[in-house]
Amino acid sequence: MAWIKRSAPLTPQAEEAPKTDEVTASEEATEHPSRRFSKRGVRRGRYAANAAIGLFVLVFAVIGVISTVVGGFRMVQKMRDTSHLTDEMYYTLLPLTQYTPAAFESVEKADQAPLIQAALYAVTNREWIRQQQDVNYVSPYTTDDFGRTIVPIEAVTEAYHTLFGDDFTPTYATFGVEGDSYFSFEYEEEKQHYHVPQQSSGAFEPVIGTIQRAGDTYTVQVGYVHLQDVTVDDHGNKVVDMEKATYRQYYTVEDTEDGYVIRAVTDEATDNKK
Repeated sequence: MAWIKRSAPLTPQAEEAPKTDEVTASEEATEHPSRRFSKRGVRRGRYAANAAIGLFVLVFAVIGVISTVVGGFRMVQKMRDTSHLTDEMYYTLLPLTQYTPAAFESVEKADQAPLIQAALYAVTNREWIRQQQDVNYVSPYTTDDFGRTIVPIEAVTEAYHTLFGDDFTPTYATFGVEGDSYFSFEYEEEKQHYHVPQQSSGAFEPVIGTIQRAGDTYTVQVGYVHLQDVTVDDHGNKVVDMEKATYRQYYTVEDTEDGYVIRAVTDEATDNKK
């Protein structure tokens, strides 16, 4: 009997799933992981946004630091800048500088004649200014037979304390040209007043130089230029050059609640003494 070879039974092929254009997120991430996600699984769009915000904050932080440093530097410069005080110091010290006082380490130890004279000048000069400002102004101070202004001691003491502080009040006495009623500063103790002659500046013109500040204390350089070395500019104004100063002094000035007061005066040696 002949044998018939049978073939293996046919296995039906699985139907091929229809192709579609839709791809799931997981498939897309699997097939193209670098498109939307980083290696750490972070969405690339979110990372870029966070990076931009971080850079923005960093830039403004740097700008803030720079602004703070620049602002602090300018504040320190402004605190150290004393150029705006030149005119103020000139007029504050003028009652004394025009008399070229001898140096003193404290008001109490100073020769009182130029300090009292400075106080008298402050009173009489204030009256002169008021008369120039108002032709109808009438001074409360009278004059004696020699044309000297009679100033009560109360006004002198007030001016003295304004210039040199309230810590010390001088002992008043007559000074000036002895025996000359026209030019002496005569003190009458019984009547408690001074006879003040017309005051004129000396042979030197004061000029303000450097001003150094240490807290509430200022060290003001004052140069004394001889009148023959004072020139005039094209507008007729006096030109007082510190370089032509015969000698210089340093005034110690304190800024108090009541204003600037003079505490001491020291000499500075110069090379161009005459």
